[in-house]
Amino acid sequence: MKKYFLPFIYALPSVLIGTLVMYMQGISVTIYIRNFIFLIIGSILSIIYMLRKSNIKLKHICAIAVLSVLFLYSSFLSDGIDGVHRWISIGPIYLNAAFIALPILLITISRLLLNGYAKFCYTLIFITAIALFLQPDASMLSAFSIALIPFFCTGNTDRPLRYVILFLHSCSTCEFWAQDANQRRHKFACEKSS
Repeated sequence: MKKYFLPFIYALPSVLIGTLVMYMQGISVTIYIRNFIFLIIGSILSIIYMLRKSNIKLKHICAIAVLSVLFLYSSFLSDGIDGVHRWISIGPIYLNAAFIALPILLITISRLLLNGYAKFCYTLIFITAIALFLQPDASMLSAFSIALIPFFCTGNTDRPLRYVILFLHSCSTCEFWAQDANQRRHKFACEKSS
């Protein structure tokens, strides 16, 4: 029964980190609540998916993983807001692409790794990390990297490749947070001088 709550546990760091970032940026509390609501909805959908997973063929799981990555990249189809491409606009509704795609992607990667699709999973991980870095979304990139740690510590996958990918994820996350800190310092300096 514990395994059904893993998607919630894996997604929780991104929500908490995102909430911290929003709080630091002075964003409205109503946005935090929306993120927690979507976390609960996503967790319920993940549990339903996991309960039905025995009926899903591996080729369909591969298709779901690819569609999740494509959904993540679809955020680049719009101009974005201030150069940030996190949201997909469907009329008046804005959806955070990573918030929807990453839990599904983590579940499919887990299932594919258990069935020997390691190289396909590594490709998905690389492509996803690039999308999160380009969006830019530091909280989701960090949460994705953290959520992948259990995958790298278990299984019969190629150990050197696991360490290389983990190292690249760590470097990209650290670099992104450093860029974010520099932008904040610059913004603070501009506000202080005016």
